[in-house]
Amino acid sequence: MVKALLAFALTAPGFAFAQTAASKPTATPAPKHSATPTPTPTPRIAPTPRIAPAPELEPVAVKIDSPKVVLKQADVSNLVLKQSDRATEANLKSELPRVDLARVLKDFDWFLRANSGYERSRFESLSGVGNIEDQILKSDVSLTKRWTTGTTTSLSWLRNSYRSEYSPLSPTFTTLPTEQTQDIFGFTFEQALWRNSFGVSDRDRVRAAEMDMNAALVTRAQDLQAAVLEGLRAYWTAYISQENMRQSLKAIERYENLVSTVRRKSGLGFSAPGELSQVSAELELRRQNAKTSGATYLRDADRLVELLRLPLNADITFEIPHEINPPPRLSAVELEKLRRVRSQQLKTDAAQARVESAESEEHPAFAFVGQVYGSGIEERAADSVGEALSGSRPKYYMGVKFEHNFGSGVQNEETVNRKAQAELEKLRLERMKLQTQNELWDSERQTRTLYAQAVSAREQMQLRERAYNEISRAYNQGRTDINFVVEALNQLFAAEVSFSRALGDYQIALASWAAGRDELIPDDDSQGGAR
Repeated sequence: MVKALLAFALTAPGFAFAQTAASKPTATPAPKHSATPTPTPTPRIAPTPRIAPAPELEPVAVKIDSPKVVLKQADVSNLVLKQSDRATEANLKSELPRVDLARVLKDFDWFLRANSGYERSRFESLSGVGNIEDQILKSDVSLTKRWTTGTTTSLSWLRNSYRSEYSPLSPTFTTLPTEQTQDIFGFTFEQALWRNSFGVSDRDRVRAAEMDMNAALVTRAQDLQAAVLEGLRAYWTAYISQENMRQSLKAIERYENLVSTVRRKSGLGFSAPGELSQVSAELELRRQNAKTSGATYLRDADRLVELLRLPLNADITFEIPHEINPPPRLSAVELEKLRRVRSQQLKTDAAQARVESAESEEHPAFAFVGQVYGSGIEERAADSVGEALSGSRPKYYMGVKFEHNFGSGVQNEETVNRKAQAELEKLRLERMKLQTQNELWDSERQTRTLYAQAVSAREQMQLRERAYNEISRAYNQGRTDINFVVEALNQLFAAEVSFSRALGDYQIALASWAAGRDELIPDDDSQGGAR
């Protein structure tokens, strides 16, 4: 309906940029003096000659059959969370840190390795009694796992299947079978004791990655709330533009009525010189203002359609409450529970965890190593496996391992770098707390100020309308000058525009205040749109 009205206004003959034939001046006979004045045809004001007129502009094209959409303020939040690009972008950004955690946890994956191959050898032996030919099928399987306790465990199985052709000169020519199978099962245990002592560095790295991911989830909720706030700003901005356009069209109607009144009085000889030209010029000014406000509304409406992913060229009807409710009295909010502070706190803790991890990595690597093996060699593979698992032929090993690299000082610089990053995160956290507290106070003050301005603007609009009606009646009765009517009408238009803007600014301030307190959307809603 609004776009249809705008299209009609922008394309109506009386609203065209160029003067139409219907608005050309016509000759009017001089009024005859008599005892009773007789009505005469309404005179037309003569056009003022112009030199080098400005180029004409085309009217704004508007589709009359645009789809109609009724929007409430509550609908904006749902539309933003469900279908806007901003919400999708926030959800996708929150998924990015997941890979960082996976990269850290990759070091603790189960690592399976298997090899198998066939070997055929006719090598000679330096002793001169080597085998004529050896055929060996070699296979080995190992499963290794690192744990966050600084422990590394490994299970292994090695099998060698031999088929040999012995030399007659060999002492084993008649004593050993030509086919044998050897199986070796082993278990290795390694425990870090100095660098990454009992996994302290590993756990710090995992903890830092988890906190980074949690910070991203909290930031995601903050981004969704910012997207909803952006949608509400666009909603109220479009509403203000629509109301300005309506007031512009209403001002045109009022000035057209005033022009008709002045023409009628001029025809009767009761108007002062220049009155008709003055009000006609004001009418033309209002027409141009209406074109500007109409184009502004279309721009803001298109912006709202883009944010909410509404049908293109949608004709939006705003459902706005008539009451101006005062801002609520709310208790102080705990800064540590706000999303942006929580997110920064997690980033600070993650940076500190990385410092502790780096400090542990500065030490030399010193670890305890223990190994146990079981072996079996038999003609039959099943007997070989049984002998190896029985533990009848074990092998044990215990020892320590020491590793240390030095010279470049890179690990020390890594620690210094991470300490600097941790200090930066702490500074950001303290600054964010101060800024957040100041913004909360400012938002509350701004909201209460704008509420008072909105109430005052409504009262001013009502008083301006009353003043215009009284001055207009006085002018019709010949008791005042046309300048007072024009001034009253212009002030009424300005008051109506000011009220629309004050109402929109107050609603935007309310939404901003709620967003600052993390009350614009609850955590349940932000988690619900995660995937």
